[in-house]
Amino acid sequence: MHGAAWFTWLAFLAPVLQASDPCSSLCKDPHLTFAYGGRADFRGRNGTVYNFMSSNAAVLNIRTRDAVFKLGRLTVHGSFMTDVYVVIRTPNGRFFNITYSSGNLNEFHWAWHMIQGSCAKAGNRVPFELGPHAEKHCDDSRITTDMSSTLIESREWTIRIRGKPVYDRIDGPRHRLDISLGARVARDDFAAPPHGIVGASFASGVPTFGRIDHYPPRNVEGEFWTTAMAEGALEGRAEDYELDSPYETEYAFSRFG
Repeated sequence: MHGAAWFTWLAFLAPVLQASDPCSSLCKDPHLTFAYGGRADFRGRNGTVYNFMSSNAAVLNIRTRDAVFKLGRLTVHGSFMTDVYVVIRTPNGRFFNITYSSGNLNEFHWAWHMIQGSCAKAGNRVPFELGPHAEKHCDDSRITTDMSSTLIESREWTIRIRGKPVYDRIDGPRHRLDISLGARVARDDFAAPPHGIVGASFASGVPTFGRIDHYPPRNVEGEFWTTAMAEGALEGRAEDYELDSPYETEYAFSRFG
C-alpha cells in the first residue's frame, strides 16, 4: 500500500485508534504493516487458516484464498484474505467466537447475515447472527457492525474488519477483507506477550521487516505471481502458523491461556 492509499487507510483508522497506540494493518493481496513500523507481504496457502494474533485471552485467525486479477495491464496471480475468525475468552469464562466471511457479501458489498458467532461457556454454544448496524455484547467484549465493516473490542484489542470488492477480478473470490489490529493496552501491560504473524510485532517495540513482492510495471502487459510469505519477519516459518480449524487457539507459538 503506497501514497494516497496509505493516507486513506490511516484516516479510516483514526476514529478507532489513538495516534499513540501501536496498530497493524492487513490489506489487499495481502500487504502487512506491523505494529511499530515495517512491512511484509504474505500470500498464504490457498484455503488455509493462519494465526495472525495470539494473546492470553484472544486470537485472530485468517483464511487466505488464491485469486487472479488485473492491476492495470498486469495480470496478477495472488491471494486475498477472505475469512476472519476471532476467539475472545471473557473474565466470566465465556468464549466469544466471531466469524466474518466475505463470501456472504452481496453485489452491494454487505449482507444481512454478515457476522456469525456465539457467546457461551465451552460446550454450551449460543449462536447469533448480525447484519448491518447491529451490536452484540459478551461480558466485557463487544462487536458492532456498519454496512460492510465491523469493530470488535476486547480488553486488550481493537479489531476492525472491512469488506471490499475484488476489483478487475478474473478468477477467485469476489470480495476480500481488510483488517486493522490495534492494542488497547501498553506493551508491558499485556497479560502475556502476544504472538502470531502480526501479533508478535506488538511485543517487539521495534519495526519489523519481512520479504515483499516486487510487482512489475502496471502499464506493461504481463503476468506476475506473488510468492512472499513474510520471510524474515516471522519466528519460524509460515507453516508454523497454519491451523487445523477456524477457531483453533493452539499452535507452535500460542499465547492463548
